[in-house]
Amino acid sequence: MKKLFTLCTLAASLVTAAADDFAAVRASMVWSPAQSITNNVGTIRLARTAPASQIFWQAWSTNKQAMKQDGLSARPTSAGWQAIDYKKGGDK
Repeated sequence: MKKLFTLCTLAASLVTAAADDFAAVRASMVWSPAQSITNNVGTIRLARTAPASQIFWQAWSTNKQAMKQDGLSARPTSAGWQAIDYKKGGDK
């Protein structure tokens, strides 16, 4: 039982650390104003973009799936790579 409690405590601390890391990632970039976008299935989200920082790439290399789940992504553009921060919701 003690081992299970220790394991659960460790897992919770890792989740908290990842969320803190993503806050630092977001703070490391200069974001555009949020824009409302609708994807091809009708989901409305707010998105803002920024040139991807070194801190973003360091976190992306080890936490890609968790970052995606938290609304962060990356895409290539003609000016280099761009980070995207998605939030659910927005106005039509």
